Amino acid sequence: MAYPQIRKAKKRNSLTRPPSAKNDAALVKTLESIKAGSLRYQKGHIAPWLDEDGVTVIWSQTRIWTAKAVMSQAFETFMGAIIVFNLFLMVFETDQDAGCYPLPDGTEFEQCATRADLVGWLQIANVLLLVLYTLEVIARTYVERMAIFSNYWNILDYAIVGMGWLTMVVENFVNLSFLRIFRIARLLRAARVLISIREFYLLMTGVVSSMRAVFFGALLLLTVTTLWAIVAVQIVHPVNASIQYTYCERCNQ
Repeated sequence: MAYPQIRKAKKRNSLTRPPSAKNDAALVKTLESIKAGSLRYQKGHIAPWLDEDGVTVIWSQTRIWTAKAVMSQAFETFMGAIIVFNLFLMVFETDQDAGCYPLPDGTEFEQCATRADLVGWLQIANVLLLVLYTLEVIARTYVERMAIFSNYWNILDYAIVGMGWLTMVVENFVNLSFLRIFRIARLLRAARVLISIREFYLLMTGVVSSMRAVFFGALLLLTVTTLWAIVAVQIVHPVNASIQYTYCERCNQ
């Protein structure tokens, strides 16, 4: 006989719970789900190295260790810091190239003695960073095999690393001005910072999730403005057109 009373009490508590508390609980749950695991690889129901039964291990121990490393958020944060450092190098490199302008009459950019590709330590740093990015891609490929191409961030990494090595191979045979296109493409790597740092990821997901509300809000404002414009033209304009303005030629139009 006590069960109906308990059920009614639970129902009454759920109904009397403030809406703000429900929203706060939902927000906390959403944030926790976002923060869990890697932001590149959201956690699933079972680990990728387990069979469908969730018990049998189907990967080698080395592959499991590598997967735990490259799929962790700590690794993403580390790579994010490396990318930020790379951005500072690109700023310095751009400033060095900009110092060559304006070019003296009769000279080419290749003749500038202060251009970035002549700075020894900068070239060494770029090579080391490219090797690091290459090792990362190799590690992810070893872990995911062909499934690596199902993630857009991995495809972006492949493209940037490939362009980096291509630039190093052909830089002695191609005009330096043409290679700037490939150097600018390295800026795409900065997009990875959005998933490497939790705060950036939360901001990005918040902006993306609010785009639908912003779109319909703008559509609502446009609709309301259009309706009031029609009302003004139908009612206010005839009255305004009958008024003779002495110093305003457009007021009665």
